Amino acid sequence: MDYTFQNFIRCLLHKANTDDLRRLGYLAFLTQYDIYNLGITNIAIEHTHGNKPITRSRFYIGYDSIIQLEDLLFIKDNELTGTYHLPLTVEKRIIDTVYKYNTYKTWQLATTIKKKLKLEPREKHMDYLGKDIKHYLYIEKFKTIKKEI
Repeated sequence: MDYTFQNFIRCLLHKANTDDLRRLGYLAFLTQYDIYNLGITNIAIEHTHGNKPITRSRFYIGYDSIIQLEDLLFIKDNELTGTYHLPLTVEKRIIDTVYKYNTYKTWQLATTIKKKLKLEPREKHMDYLGKDIKHYLYIEKFKTIKKEI
């Protein structure tokens, strides 16, 4: 079963019970990526479905929100309401992410992502401003593994 970004974001919105778009973007990032810092090795596991990113969108390094979900900026309010149809494995991944991170405040999600991506100091963050997250992971030598769910 194929699905759209709108289906993904409707489900995430419903499960996380928030209307904070920045928070939704962070939760979407944490749904798509598991980042592990193992000393000298950094690993990024990108979750996919049907050989496409699980969110059906791209992420980039943002100015105010550390990481931004490309399509979320252009979504209209009426696209956030209604039903969603997702494969069970995708919905389970969303539920697991929300269960793990929904108690975090928005700034805590931002801090967590910044630490996982090693986007410190602020100057480093500014060097990558506007860059696609996949480009950042490549340049910063994260071992990226795609995991089909």
